[in-house]
Amino acid sequence: MAEDIENKGQKDSPDPARGRKSGINSTALKSVAEQIPDQNALIRFGISDQSRLQLRSALADENDWLTIDSLRSEMLAADGPISRLKQRYAQNPNTPQAGLFGTLTAKYNEEISKDPRAINFAVLYARGARFYAARVTADRQVSLGEWPTPDADEEEQIEAICSLHGPLIMASAVGRQLVVDAHEYEATPETYRQEEKLLEEFGEVLAAESEIIEPETAEAISDLTASITNDPQPARSRGVRLLVAGSALITIVGGTAWLSAGGAAAAVAVPLLLSTGAGMILWEVVKKTSDFRATIDGLAERYDSASRKAAERTSREQEHLLENMEKLVNRKRDLFARVADLRPEFGWAKKYIQNDKQRDEVGAPQPRHNEDQDRVFIPFSSPVGVLNAYVATFELDDEFERELWIRKIASSRVLADLKRLGLVEYPAPGIVRLSKKDVNDPEGMFKHAVSKQESIQITREALIRTPSAVASNVCDLITNKLGKEFATDATVLRVGNALMRWTRWLEPHLIDPQDSRASILRATATASTGVRGRARFKTQENLNFVSEILLNGGSRREAAKKLGITPEAISNWIAEGIVPGITPQSRGRLPKTSENLELASKLLRQGLTYEEVGKRTGVKAATVKKWVRDGKLSTL
Repeated sequence: MAEDIENKGQKDSPDPARGRKSGINSTALKSVAEQIPDQNALIRFGISDQSRLQLRSALADENDWLTIDSLRSEMLAADGPISRLKQRYAQNPNTPQAGLFGTLTAKYNEEISKDPRAINFAVLYARGARFYAARVTADRQVSLGEWPTPDADEEEQIEAICSLHGPLIMASAVGRQLVVDAHEYEATPETYRQEEKLLEEFGEVLAAESEIIEPETAEAISDLTASITNDPQPARSRGVRLLVAGSALITIVGGTAWLSAGGAAAAVAVPLLLSTGAGMILWEVVKKTSDFRATIDGLAERYDSASRKAAERTSREQEHLLENMEKLVNRKRDLFARVADLRPEFGWAKKYIQNDKQRDEVGAPQPRHNEDQDRVFIPFSSPVGVLNAYVATFELDDEFERELWIRKIASSRVLADLKRLGLVEYPAPGIVRLSKKDVNDPEGMFKHAVSKQESIQITREALIRTPSAVASNVCDLITNKLGKEFATDATVLRVGNALMRWTRWLEPHLIDPQDSRASILRATATASTGVRGRARFKTQENLNFVSEILLNGGSRREAAKKLGITPEAISNWIAEGIVPGITPQSRGRLPKTSENLELASKLLRQGLTYEEVGKRTGVKAATVKKWVRDGKLSTL
């Protein structure tokens, strides 16, 4: 093969004397480049100035920078929550809370303190998730009497970081997409555990490769892939781990494939790309060019005018990186193969992971494109929206690119619903086609596919038996009859409501006429266009309802439970500044204004307890005690 590459390079090269070009087989490299998928848009690797892999920030142009700057400034203020927690734990390093939150606070601060456009919001997202989970762990340990009760100031700073983190992440395009796509990664607890263990091991292996991975990126990989105790959002964390694994396979296994096709000879081009600040991997550029040979020739000419010694040194480093990637894949072949088995879209990597003997015996393996058809149907989108997308799909060719479908017709969640219904299939990675093209009545076909789903049939049974059934009733039946478990209360709420929505759309007569929302449900069920799932909850009546609960000392969780939505939705409303009487800065609590202190003093003089005063002023009883101790309240 090496001889073929050399001969091909000499034939293509206009000047055989140029040794660095004579080894380039542009045809082979172009072919490999086309077989390596693109990295996902949210978590991407690039090449650093030191010729190692580093995470690159993504989708910066789509961020809400005004909101990010405002929330970031509040986080990083001299008297802000991060600074105060760092000072506290530096002074009292031996408390269990310091051991848990100290490192987390430092890591969160490390990322958010960067230049805003250099912040990797996927990494910040993962570190915030660990902070959330740590709060749950600490509260549990305190309630069990294992840890001392923290004072009011420490509790407030921890709560402040948690409250600011959500809106901050939602202001970033990466964060919003991670939240939206999380529904695609819901699974059974057993699947979570098995994947978590495998991807944590994969992350540990990558992070230990100091010759391949930049130190800061190695630490980030650990945060993105390691398991999270008391994880409040397991589906989101699973999605992040799989995104990291997918981009790592594309970069490292792709590097191995590139090297085997003669990519080391083209490594000279990479430093020239780096000199432009792109930091892109060479085959990513190759796929964007119509003439790879011309690209290499042009870069080689630029090489001639560059500092020969510096360029040759950098090209050796690039070749060294490719060789180290190949060694890692060979050394951890079984681990890479198990990761490649996790998802159909990872299947491309298998033929490059197998050794030569395996490839000779079984040939290049074909990736799995069809998921288990027996899986429980859980819809992510509105039934009307999915039906409209299904009808529009008939206007496309027999087979079409997935990304083209998403651009022209609907979101990836809608496509996922069609896939689960068995109405579309994936004959190859990134390619979609209708399962049945010759359909006279697409709407009838769609409704028939929906009615066949066991989850819909069980929901129908629940609504017939109890017209006023709620989400938890439906999910309990799904668990009992189909064995599918739901990891969190938020998942139960989303899944149960989604199934009832689809079932009522299929059979509007199942809507309970006594339900106070009957008119809304009926309008949704008979609508000719899709209705966004939670938009109808953002009414002025509900905003006033949330305001009343929060101003009377209630929590976001309490308000969310009563409205049938998630606490994150309440946080987003607060961040938008649309909840009356609640500012984004207050994070759902009354600020420590002079009016608030005056009210607390008045209530104490009336004989109310600290707990009662706390509820009326929107703070904890410990905070009221601290105000009294600090002399901020008058009880006389």
